[in-house]
Amino acid sequence: MSKRLFVVHGWTGSAQEPLTAWLGQKGREIGFETTVLDMPNSDVPTIDAWVKHLDEVVMYPDEETYFVGHSIGFQTIMRYLQSSDSTQTGSVLGIAPWFTLIGLETQEDQDIARPWVDNAIDFLKLRKITKSFTGIFSDNDPFVPLN
Repeated sequence: MSKRLFVVHGWTGSAQEPLTAWLGQKGREIGFETTVLDMPNSDVPTIDAWVKHLDEVVMYPDEETYFVGHSIGFQTIMRYLQSSDSTQTGSVLGIAPWFTLIGLETQEDQDIARPWVDNAIDFLKLRKITKSFTGIFSDNDPFVPLN
């Protein structure tokens, strides 16, 4: 079976935005069967809808399944993996991944982010089934604190 790569964009993003499109291209260039997802209702992402969509696309995660998630896409991947029946998956890369956010100016944005922040992720389970996690952060991100 070939190595598969799934790229999940961030909040308000799409498969066509430059970062996710570039990641998809690079994945294919290095030999991955690559899928860049368009997540449902990206302006108002919900855990249930995004995890369900990822599950429908991935179907069978295994040790040859790898993920890249930008922003809330990283959380989506983690929540998907913790709910899957997989006993082993490949690595996960997070670009500006977050568990808390700063700088959300509107109540609507705070309400959208709240379930993502308040609902716990089972990190112990994830460490058992995933080869590695890597995060890429910026020291001047206006929303994702470096710490």
